Amino acid sequence: MSSSKKNPVQHFTNSYLTSAAAFAMVDNIFEELTVTKTIVPGEPIPINISFWTFARNLDLGTSCSLKLLYKYTDHQGYAVTEELKFLRLRRIVNISFKQGSKVIHKKKFVTLDPDKVVYLPNDGSRLIDIGDVEALVLPPSSGTELGKKLYKIGYHDIELQISTNGTATGPYSTSDTISVVYENVNSSWWEWNPANPAAANWKEDYYLSGRCVNKSSAGIGFNYIIQLEEWDESYNQNFNGLITEVLAVPEESDLLIFPVIKQSWRWLVEGVWYVEPNIGQRFTYKTSMQIADEYGNNYPNVIESDTIGVQVNVSDAKLGYAATAFASGISAGVLGVAAIAIPLLAIGAAAAGAVSATFGALALDPPSPDKKYLDKVLVKRYTVPKRLSTSGQFKKLYDFYMGIGFILNSIHALNKVEGKILGAIDARSKKGLLKQKTEYRAILRDMLSVSNQLSHFAEEASLEIA
Repeated sequence: MSSSKKNPVQHFTNSYLTSAAAFAMVDNIFEELTVTKTIVPGEPIPINISFWTFARNLDLGTSCSLKLLYKYTDHQGYAVTEELKFLRLRRIVNISFKQGSKVIHKKKFVTLDPDKVVYLPNDGSRLIDIGDVEALVLPPSSGTELGKKLYKIGYHDIELQISTNGTATGPYSTSDTISVVYENVNSSWWEWNPANPAAANWKEDYYLSGRCVNKSSAGIGFNYIIQLEEWDESYNQNFNGLITEVLAVPEESDLLIFPVIKQSWRWLVEGVWYVEPNIGQRFTYKTSMQIADEYGNNYPNVIESDTIGVQVNVSDAKLGYAATAFASGISAGVLGVAAIAIPLLAIGAAAAGAVSATFGALALDPPSPDKKYLDKVLVKRYTVPKRLSTSGQFKKLYDFYMGIGFILNSIHALNKVEGKILGAIDARSKKGLLKQKTEYRAILRDMLSVSNQLSHFAEEASLEIA
């Protein structure tokens, strides 16, 4: 059998190092500062502090004071040191007690005065010890250079100085680094107004609105610049409005209304009054927000809201106007050809042309709002030339003229009703809106019925006279 022997030199070296480390611990004072988490601008800074020693050859007194310092370069280039204040300073005391067969462990917090932190009673393990101390650093105001420097996005070192009331006064110092990061700003910081229109009429005003929402976890203010962006179905982009808003504390803003929006595109061939297929388009909207916090941090990313859509269509009324204009144009053409042989029909051709042009113009231009939205609009009776009304010879021509007259007077009536509808919308009168929409549908139905017969009346009138 063989036996191993210890190397006497190695044994001596290990023993010496162990003893040296032990003596170093006995002679040293241990101070520690730990920033426990990353923070956002304006958030109280959470820290842990410890201060203890085994040293018996130092007079550290019975208590110590704690001071936090931040050093920075001011706007003039001078080196500045400022003291940070404690929002909260307390010692954590662990308590254990029996409750029946269970051992209950609880934490107790003892508030401390930073100018006089009394040491824990000596339990034999450490000569001096302030225990487990946690604190929150009071955020400096955003109106100070200290606040703007400390809460600038990035890394900042703070220093802890500990002074005792013994002869070994100190100060004893240590430091740690604060990491300041951006708030988690996302699309939820903008809320669309639920009352925004989902649909609108071609060439008529509509508005979009919403609210800024400050969801700052630190309770600080933000400045907003909000841009409304629009896309049509061909992905053509437009910027419709810019709003600046300031929210000093976490809250919702008042309702913010973007400038008026009105959509217009070609859907009707003028003169011919032919309706093209694109009588409706969908427009998509979102807001882009640029924000800055009250400490002067500009957020690098543009924050985009959720999207909403507005379907814009040519109104039924305008389509009706266009259809009537088209039919009247055909009638004018038929009568115009017949008038070469029969001059009396030139009057009818001119009337049909006037109807066509009038309806075409109404299809392209909206009326003005009318405040008398509770009044009823009547279609006036049309008066035909006397020689036609008293003669039974030209009955078909008489029917044609009556149709023309009815349509002309219906044009004026519908235009008045549409103005009253706009007036009711402006006044938010449900009663007025319902009344005028009902009148509108009735007049439009009768007018379209007659307009669809115009070309037939014109043909029969030309044959009758021939």
